[in-house]
Amino acid sequence: MYAKDLEGRYVLVNSNALQVMGVTRETAVGAFDRDLFPPEVSAHVEAIDQQVLRTGESTVFGEEIGGFLQNRHLFLTTKAPLCRPSGEIIGLVGISRDVTKVKRVEESLRTAKTEADRANLAKSKFLAAASHDLRQPVQSLMLFMEVLKGLLTVHPAATTLALMEQSLDALRLLLDSLLDVSRLDSGLVVANPIAMPVQPLLERLQTEYGPRAAAGGLEYRTLRTEAVVRSDPTLLERMLRNLIENALRYTARGGVLVGCRRRGEELLIEVVDTGVGVPAERHAEIFEDFFQIGNPERDRTKGLGLGLAVVRRLGRLLGHEITVRSRPGTGSIFSVKVPLVADAEPAAPARRDADEPNGNGGSGLILVVDDEAMIRAGLQALLEGWGYEVITAGSVDEAISCVERAGRPDSILADYRLRAGETGHDAIRAIHDRFDPAVPAAIITGDTDPERLTEAHAGGFLLIHKPVGASDLRRSVEHMVAEANTRLRA
Repeated sequence: MYAKDLEGRYVLVNSNALQVMGVTRETAVGAFDRDLFPPEVSAHVEAIDQQVLRTGESTVFGEEIGGFLQNRHLFLTTKAPLCRPSGEIIGLVGISRDVTKVKRVEESLRTAKTEADRANLAKSKFLAAASHDLRQPVQSLMLFMEVLKGLLTVHPAATTLALMEQSLDALRLLLDSLLDVSRLDSGLVVANPIAMPVQPLLERLQTEYGPRAAAGGLEYRTLRTEAVVRSDPTLLERMLRNLIENALRYTARGGVLVGCRRRGEELLIEVVDTGVGVPAERHAEIFEDFFQIGNPERDRTKGLGLGLAVVRRLGRLLGHEITVRSRPGTGSIFSVKVPLVADAEPAAPARRDADEPNGNGGSGLILVVDDEAMIRAGLQALLEGWGYEVITAGSVDEAISCVERAGRPDSILADYRLRAGETGHDAIRAIHDRFDPAVPAAIITGDTDPERLTEAHAGGFLLIHKPVGASDLRRSVEHMVAEANTRLRA
C-alpha cells in the first residue's frame, strides 16, 4: 500500500510496496514516479493518478512490473482518492495485489483446455474417417444380402444367410451409435418439445422390451402413470431406450423396472435394475464416450460404450437432468428429470416416411451416383428388384451423360463423397441446373464428421446414413418418387 499527495509525491509506502519497488523508504518518500521508474512506466502511472484525482472515482487496473524485479510480476492495483472528512481530495491511495501465480494457473488451465479440445477434435475426425470407411463395405454387404434373401427364400443356405444378416445388423447398430454422437455434436438434432402423456411411451417400451427381457430370464415391469410432461417425444424415447438397453445388458438376474415419481413441478422417470452396479467414484465416467465397466475384452454384445454418452448429450439438448444412484452388486437407478404440465397436446400426424414400405412394385427411373462400383451394383440390383429402372454413374460428368441418354430421372440417390473432390451435392446440382430442379434427391453418406453432416443438411436434400437397411431405403425412394409424381401432376 502507498499514498501520494496531489502533486504525485509518495508520502507513505509500506514494506510490501517498498519490496516490489526495490527501493528504501528514504528513497521513496518524497519522490515522484519519474524518479523511481523508467519513463514509459512512470508516464502510465501518472496518467492513471491524474484520472483518479480529476474524477474523484476509484479505478482498478492490471499492470506488469519488471526491470527492477528479477522476474516480471502482474499486479492488480486499486487506486482511490484520499479525502478529508469534508470531502476535499488531498491525494490518493493505492493498493496492489500480486496475482502472478493466479494468472499462471489460469494460463495453464487455458493451455490444458486447448490441448484437450485439440485432442477431442482429432478423435472426432478419426472417428468420422473410420466410420465412413467401414460403412462403405457394410453398405454393399447389406445391399447384396437383401438381394440374396429374395433369391434364397427356400434354399438350404437361407438359415446361414439369416445368421449373417444378424451379424450385419449388430455392426450397423454400432456404427449408428457413432453417427448419433456425431449428429448431436454437430447441432443437427433439434428438439421440438410438446406436452405429452408419459404412459403411451412406457407402454410401447413395455411391448418391445418385455419379451426381450423374458427371453433372457429377466422380469420387465412398468408402473402406470397419468403424468403429462413437456419434452420432445422422439428424443425422450431415445433416452429411455438407451437407459433400458443399458440396464438389460448389465443385468444377469432379477429384472428392470421403469416408473415415475413426482417431485414438485417435475417428474422423475426412473429405470431401475438389479444389475452389476457402478462404484460411486465412476458415476461420472460412465457417461463418457466409449467407457464401459466390466468389458475389458470389448465384447460387442455389451455395446460400444456410447449409449449413456448419447443420453448425456440428449439430456443437455432437452434440458433434462440425468442422475444415477448405484452400488456394485446391488443395481442402479437412472433418473431423467422432466417438467410436468397440465394437459397433453394432440399428437402430430405420422409422417409418410415413417410408414412401412407399401409392398407394391415400384415404378420410375432412379439415378444412382456413387464412386464405389460395388455400391452401385448393389443399389442397382436392389432397386431393380423392387421394379424401378436404374441408371448409375460414378462422377458428375457420368451422371450428366446418363441423364442425357436416358431422360429425366424421377429421383436421385447420390453418395456424398465422390472422387477427385466431387460430392453428391455437385452431382445433384448439375442435374438440377441442366435438366429439372424439381427432381427429388437424397444424399447417402457414411461420413460422421459434424462439419460434413452440417453441410449436407444445409443443402436441403434428404439425408440417408450408411449403412441403410433395405426397408428404410425403400421408404425413402417411395417418398421421393411420390413427391416427383405430385410435382408433375401439379
